[in-house]
Amino acid sequence: MNEPLTLKMAVIAILAPIGAFIAPTLPLIYLCTAIVITDCISAWRLGRRLARRSKDAPSDAARFSSRKFGRTVGALARIYAAILLAHGVDSAIFGGAPLLHGLSATRIVAAAIVLWQALSILENEASCSDNRWAAPLRKFLIDKTKRHLD
Repeated sequence: MNEPLTLKMAVIAILAPIGAFIAPTLPLIYLCTAIVITDCISAWRLGRRLARRSKDAPSDAARFSSRKFGRTVGALARIYAAILLAHGVDSAIFGGAPLLHGLSATRIVAAAIVLWQALSILENEASCSDNRWAAPLRKFLIDKTKRHLD
């Protein structure tokens, strides 16, 4: 038999089930990726505000950092793993059936991630901001100014 054809068939036999498992989670993975990128942009904006207003701000506060990028990639990897693990729980334990009113472990995990990132975005946007809406939020949210100055 033709060796390249056999290799192609073997690769397809391995990758097809993996792709079939991952495919239903892609919309949630895209959504979580988009909100993580939005959080990164809001953190960058906070860095820019701090660089303009504070003399204590480091010179690279509003610049791209490979260390921060590495942490973001690591966070995305953990998010993807959590979504895929929840999908595995849905498939193996619950047989793919929704738990309650269309909810599933996968959707619950994705919703928790979106909520976590949305709070982080609000913290970034409310920190070091003169906007009227930011003052009441700062009473309840963490001020990320110190984190950016370190």
